[in-house]
Amino acid sequence: MTIQETATETKMGGLSVADATQIIAGAKELPDVEIDAAMIAAQIIGATSLEEGLGEKTAESLKDHIGEPFVIHDARLQKSDREMYKDGGPVFAVMDVTFTQTGEHTVMTTGSLNVLAGLVLIHKLDQWGQTFTTTKVRTKGGTDAFRLIYVPTRPPVKGENGEADF
Repeated sequence: MTIQETATETKMGGLSVADATQIIAGAKELPDVEIDAAMIAAQIIGATSLEEGLGEKTAESLKDHIGEPFVIHDARLQKSDREMYKDGGPVFAVMDVTFTQTGEHTVMTTGSLNVLAGLVLIHKLDQWGQTFTTTKVRTKGGTDAFRLIYVPTRPPVKGENGEADF
C-alpha cells in the first residue's frame, strides 16, 4: 500500500461510517488505536507546508472559533475522560483544519454531538476538504449546543472585461 492510499484510508481514523455512528451514540466503544507509523508518515508527507507537517501541534477548542470559516481536512475520534467531563459523550473529535481567512493550519477539538454527527456525514459523503463554520445556540436545558454549517464556495464569475467579478 502506498503512503497516499494509507492517507485516504485513514480519514476519520479508518473507522467505517457505521462504526463511527455507533461510537458517537455510545452504542459501541471506540477501539484502542495503536499509533501507526505509516499513518503518521502519510500525514507529514501530505502536508502543504512545513508548519502543517512538522510544526508543533496544540489543540484549540471549537467553541473558541464560532462563526469563523475553516476547511476540515480530517477528523479522528478519541475517548473522553469521563472523570473530567461527566456530562460529555463517550468520545470527542480531533479535527485537522485550516482557517480560510488566515490560512492557519491547526488542530481543533469538540465533543458536541451535533458536530460529531456532522463529521460522520462528511465521512459518509467523502466531503473532506470542504469549508464550514459553526454556530452556538442555547438549549432549553440551558447548555450550549454547537452545529457545523456548510459554507459553499463558488468560483469567481468572469465579468465583462474577463476579470474575476467577486
